[in-house]
Amino acid sequence: MKIICYGDSNTYGYDPRSFVGDRYDRIWPEILAEKTGHTVTAMGMPGRQIPFRARPLEAMHEQIREHVDILMVMLGSNDIEASLNVKLVEARMNTMIKEVLRWNAADRIILIGPPPLKVTKQHLEASREMNNAFAGTAARLGVEYIDSFDWPLTLCFDKTHLTEDDQEIFADEIIKRL
Repeated sequence: MKIICYGDSNTYGYDPRSFVGDRYDRIWPEILAEKTGHTVTAMGMPGRQIPFRARPLEAMHEQIREHVDILMVMLGSNDIEASLNVKLVEARMNTMIKEVLRWNAADRIILIGPPPLKVTKQHLEASREMNNAFAGTAARLGVEYIDSFDWPLTLCFDKTHLTEDDQEIFADEIIKRL
C-alpha cells in the first residue's frame, strides 16, 4: 500500500530544539511505514499553509504525481496561528480538498485535524474550533477524518510541535484508525 503524508512541520518532523530546521531521527510517517510495512512518503514542509490558490495547488499537484492508496493531509496549524480566523482556514481547506478530489489522487483521502496549538488560550480555542470545522468539511466532501486534538501528546516547549516521543504516539494513533 502506498501512502503520502502531506503536511507542515509536524509531518516534516521538525525538532524545535535545533533552531535551524533539523528533523528528529524518527518521524511519525517513517514510524508508520516501519510498523505497517506500507510505503509511506513524508511530504512535510515547515511553515506550510493550506494551498488554496492556483499556483500553490498546482505545486501540490506536482508533488503528488502518482495515484496512491491513501493521501493523509494534516494542515491548518500555521494558518490558524497566523490569523485565528477559523472560517477563513475552513474555507481554504474546503477549496484544497475539493481540488484534491478533482485530481483523483488517492483511493482514500484522510484529513487529519492537527494537534492543539497551546501558544495562547485563543490559539487553543481556535485550533479546537478549526478541528471541529475540518470534521464538518470532511463529512460534506466525503473524505475520512481523524482528529488528533485529544491524543496523549505532550508537545515541545514551543507548545506547537510534536516531541520526539510524540512521533511514536502519533504514528500509533494513526495506525489504530487505519
